[in-house]
Amino acid sequence: MKYLIVCLWLVGYTCAVHGQSKVTIIGNVHHPSAVYNADTLYFILDRLKPDIILLELDSVAFTKIFTQQHPTRENEPVAVLRYISQYPGVITAPFEFEGRDNYRKEKGIRQASGRIDKLLDSLYKKKLLLKKQQHIISKYYELTDTLNTYTVKTVTEFNNSRTDSLCRIRQYYQHVAVRKLVNQRKEFAQQFVMTSLHERVSLREAYNRLCDFWDLRNQTMTKNILKTALQYPGKKIVVLTGFFHRYYLLQEMKAAKTNIVVEAFRK
Repeated sequence: MKYLIVCLWLVGYTCAVHGQSKVTIIGNVHHPSAVYNADTLYFILDRLKPDIILLELDSVAFTKIFTQQHPTRENEPVAVLRYISQYPGVITAPFEFEGRDNYRKEKGIRQASGRIDKLLDSLYKKKLLLKKQQHIISKYYELTDTLNTYTVKTVTEFNNSRTDSLCRIRQYYQHVAVRKLVNQRKEFAQQFVMTSLHERVSLREAYNRLCDFWDLRNQTMTKNILKTALQYPGKKIVVLTGFFHRYYLLQEMKAAKTNIVVEAFRK
């Protein structure tokens, strides 16, 4: 234990001396449960003592919550508001893809999502898919159901390498395997939605846009985190993100090849 404490102290000392930022990425469940809530997250923040906290919000949502006292029950804002009331010098900022919800509407993603899910489920339950396609959807549902159980588990259970791996596999199924299926099935090319920009797009095209946005969104969030870390050298930064994103952000941050110290939160 003494050896561990010394090692952790040396890491922090090295970062401070060499002007390195240290980024800790914490996977989160946005809504409180019996075992994980804003109090849980507050005590984690109080232990880590970050200089900067980044939240999975865009600037509009961030401003509503942090300057206009917009009511919210989500774990991250509630915990952070409590934390900055205790430590007023802490910097808080958004790192989300700017205008995320409007972007989804402009691309037809929001309008099509429910209809795509309904059509996919209908084809699956009626066994109208090819055998291989049926297996893909079965596995996709299984992974989704498994990860949904983690929303009522402890912070340790959704902040570890095994859960990161499950998220990576599940997102592969959604954005690669299911995408291929959607592109093969004519049913998704025969139904249409209207975007907020008055563009008529098929469910197939909307699903492709949804999949592309998963990469664009995570890569943009990574760039925003990197920008902050480089802007504030030598600071301890905590990133609060939904646990489905954790593996992606860790992967992208480590691939950036900067002198920023990046670590996954482990209780």
